[in-house]
Amino acid sequence: MTEQPVRRPISRAEWLVVLTACVAASILASLWSWHNHALLNYGDAVAHLQIARRVFDSHRPGLSQLGSVWLPLPHLLMLPFVAFRWLWHTGIGGSFPSMLAYVFGTLGIFRLVRTVLPDAADSKTRATVRFTSWLAAAVLGTLLAVTVLVNIPARIGARSPVSEILSADTA
Repeated sequence: MTEQPVRRPISRAEWLVVLTACVAASILASLWSWHNHALLNYGDAVAHLQIARRVFDSHRPGLSQLGSVWLPLPHLLMLPFVAFRWLWHTGIGGSFPSMLAYVFGTLGIFRLVRTVLPDAADSKTRATVRFTSWLAAAVLGTLLAVTVLVNIPARIGARSPVSEILSADTA
């Protein structure tokens, strides 16, 4: 009979470091996009905000406003934020659910890699597993496309925040 590898739980300190890094990256990407007026570049971002806002502010307010072309989950997640006129008007209300998805996605990748890779009793294998899980979270968390485009929708094929950065490097 083969011996099953021992699963060691992820320490609270590691969770807090990954969580803090993800939250910081998400906030920085959102602040950069707000500063550069890129929160509402993508036409669908405005449409999603409008659909969520119609639940509160329309001729017939209510949940019947949901379920048009898109599935209602993003609009339901935006409801607490678009209820405030300033968050809806500026587009920040639509960023919060995306920011949370980014944080949970990066934490999920960290946990997935840590859980899937075998953990052995020897310290070298444990260090390799820890490094690999940190690397996976760092790669996902620091990709420019993920930190900017996931948090703030950008028009595909137009001047997006990513294309602005890339064109500045080549000019």
